[in-house]
Amino acid sequence: MKDLFSLKNRVAIVTGGSRGIGAMIVQGFLEHGCSRVYITARKAAQCDAAAKELSQFGECISIPGDLATQAGVIAFATEIAKREPAIDILINNAGAAWMAEFDSFPESGWDKTVDLI
Repeated sequence: MKDLFSLKNRVAIVTGGSRGIGAMIVQGFLEHGCSRVYITARKAAQCDAAAKELSQFGECISIPGDLATQAGVIAFATEIAKREPAIDILINNAGAAWMAEFDSFPESGWDKTVDLI
């Protein structure tokens, strides 16, 4: 039972892992034995700072990028493929919001929030 939730020797990715719930997930993964956790976010400085802060719990690596674009997704996947033969855990925590009343919510707002990979 002691190792039931162990993540020993696992490699994880947490999109949107630089703050909020994403950062809490990263910390939990590292505290439970993940070998490495990669985080990504659009704001490079905040992503890098978060990785530095979260590294007190284990190895946290920042790869900033915009996963809302196909080019950003390809660049991120290419970088991960250079570094890792496999990923064990993927948490898609990145998000976007569109603030509008239900009756006036535009299709472009729906696309923005749902199309994030």
